[in-house]
Amino acid sequence: MPKSADFDESRMAKALAVVMCQKKPNIAKIAREFDVVYSTLAGRVRKAGSPLSTWA
Repeated sequence: MPKSADFDESRMAKALAVVMCQKKPNIAKIAREFDVVYSTLAGRVRKAGSPLSTWA
């Protein structure tokens, strides 16, 4: 069963790609730009390994 009628995995994947290629991404802004849920995007960033953790 789909998560919701308007959930689009391709938008989420594009948003995640944008977050991962930036040094200091603004996840909330990117979530709004791609019309995805902030908490879902933030969770995927944490699972994928934040770009910020590689700069520490």
